Amino acid sequence: MTSPPYAVAIDLDGVVVDFISGFRDEVRRAYGVEIREEEITAHDLNLVLGVSRDEARDLVLRTLARDDLDLYSGAERGLRHLVDAGVEVHLVTSRASWQGRSQERTISWLGRRGINHPVHFASLDESAEGQKYAVAARLDCFVDDNIAELIGAMEHRGETRLLIVFDHPWNRCVDARSRLTRVRDWSSLVAAISAASGRHPHHG
Repeated sequence: MTSPPYAVAIDLDGVVVDFISGFRDEVRRAYGVEIREEEITAHDLNLVLGVSRDEARDLVLRTLARDDLDLYSGAERGLRHLVDAGVEVHLVTSRASWQGRSQERTISWLGRRGINHPVHFASLDESAEGQKYAVAARLDCFVDDNIAELIGAMEHRGETRLLIVFDHPWNRCVDARSRLTRVRDWSSLVAAISAASGRHPHHG
């Protein structure tokens, strides 16, 4: 019997897409305040800014509506290499629950940035904020910038063997159970998944 492909869920904003650069710009426009990424030390952005949840939500929505958000360096190439190596990539996002828009809108948005199905991912899985670990797919690995999502995967998904934190100031933690693998860029992310899966991307 053929073993199933190594399956990975990769969060969109904060891992594939640089959400924070646009968010910083929206903060500057709204409040005249320059905020550095190093100062964003919590995932709950209202707590970072000392504003209401509604104000923070408005900033998030304005950021998601921008057409100038960039991919992180190496993201497009890294996704393509993983798929070429036989890894089953599921992109996971809570954008629809924030924006009230369809999955197709996000797929079209990704396509304009060169991220296309099936070259870069098997599916785009929508979820509610804080519930990405509850996506239906069988998963061997989960990649996120939100520690709460990874702890949820640890508690609720026994089959998820590799939990990867895409490093940012808002997700630094002690990792008391030594369950988390921390990566700082797409090169180290692809290397970690390749090592765990035994499936190495083709270079060239």
